This record gives sequence, structure tokens and C-alpha cells, in this order.
Amino acid sequence: MDKSQWIHNCYFKAQDAFCSAHMVSGNEPDVVYSYIYHSRRLSSYYGEGSEYCNTLLCEYFLRQTFSHFLTAIQNTSLTLTFRQLCLNSIHNLLFELKKHYQNLSGGQQKYLELKYQLQTIHI
Repeated sequence: MDKSQWIHNCYFKAQDAFCSAHMVSGNEPDVVYSYIYHSRRLSSYYGEGSEYCNTLLCEYFLRQTFSHFLTAIQNTSLTLTFRQLCLNSIHNLLFELKKHYQNLSGGQQKYLELKYQLQTIHI
């Protein structure tokens, strides 16, 4: 398995664990932090200055993770611990998106829209 396949595989495994409805209680921090870690790692694989630079894929993986976190925060069927961890950690993703949008045309507007979405959610 080459590096690209390995990075993608880790990301999608972390995503599956995050989105799984049958999460074992007590495992929440590992699941949340693993998903953020692998999302950031995959986005940096496609980020500016990398060998495989692709701004659309970089944005896609970060925004998808951000969207999953927003959904999880508002999902009352998930444990309060999991939702609180997501709320406390989503700012890492927002910061990564801010860095990504910093050099893009219209990026500031996209960042402000995401920031507004985060400000309007209810836990």
C-alpha cells in the first residue's frame, strides 16, 4: 500500500468510527481526536506546497469533517460527552479552514459563513 492509499484508508476508518451510530461509550475522545488528526493529515497531503497540491480536495476533506462535527453536535441521540468533545474540538477544524481560505479568492467570505454556522448551533 503506497502512502496515498494509507492516508486515505486511515481517514476513512476514522470517519466511519466517528459516524457510527453504535459507538462504545468511553471511547469518545479517541474517536473525535482520531478523526480530526486524520482529516488534518489528509488535507495537508493535498495542501498548498505539497507534492500533490489540490486545493479542492484539501477544502473538501476539511469541510466534510467540519460538517460531520456540526451534525454530531446537534444530534441529541449521541452522548452528551461526545457532543461536548465535538463542540470543544471543532475550532481546530475552523482554524485549518481559515488557513486554507486565507489565500483564496472569496475565501474570507467562505470562512465567515462557516464561522456563522458554528455560532448558530445549539447543543
